[in-house]
Amino acid sequence: MPLAGPETSVDRSAEPLPAWRQFAAAFDAPEGRPIYAVIVIDAPADPQAEADLLTLAAPVTVALDPSDPDAPRRAGGYRSAGHEVAILATAPITTGAISNQRRALPYAVGWIAPPAASWPADPATRERLLGTLEASGLAIVVRDGNTSFPESETTVRVFEQIDAASADRAAVLSRFDLTAKAASGGASVALLGRAAHSLMLEALMQRAGRTAGTSATPAPLSAVVAAARR
Repeated sequence: MPLAGPETSVDRSAEPLPAWRQFAAAFDAPEGRPIYAVIVIDAPADPQAEADLLTLAAPVTVALDPSDPDAPRRAGGYRSAGHEVAILATAPITTGAISNQRRALPYAVGWIAPPAASWPADPATRERLLGTLEASGLAIVVRDGNTSFPESETTVRVFEQIDAASADRAAVLSRFDLTAKAASGGASVALLGRAAHSLMLEALMQRAGRTAGTSATPAPLSAVVAAARR
């Protein structure tokens, strides 16, 4: 087949969709309100957390460890329940590792980058890895102030994180509201926590209500990337 020359018409609609769009969950964004991503980590496997996520009636992206043999099964269940899934990347970070992670979770919309300390220090290696990630079509979620990732329309930064120390309901809701405030300022941000943290899921349900009195609303990761490209 000849290459397209200057006078050849190329049908761009035939190009494959990026992963973040192809495998995105359906989401009806409230008109006129900014959005922020809510990502819950389902690792290690927790039967109660899995059951809670399968019945969760709120927008969320579920991050799974691709090295977990049971992760593909759980990912399929979450997608059937209407949620989208993402890859929880672990060290070492190499082009081969990224390919293996994508094979383990082929329907992932995003790649949750490991903490900055796990990222290669060599600039040339980082550049190759960034190229691999860009070509993957995955949205990139950056945490812990990792500055190796340039700002782009497919990069979302974790603004707040809910961990085991967040045992107070008011504190958990406050983290949602701080993330919402950042989103209302135009930033592409996410809130990251664990599925086993029951207070986080309760807060998500509360803040996902259409009448919630906050400046922005929770959304899947793919919706935040789509909004940044508009």
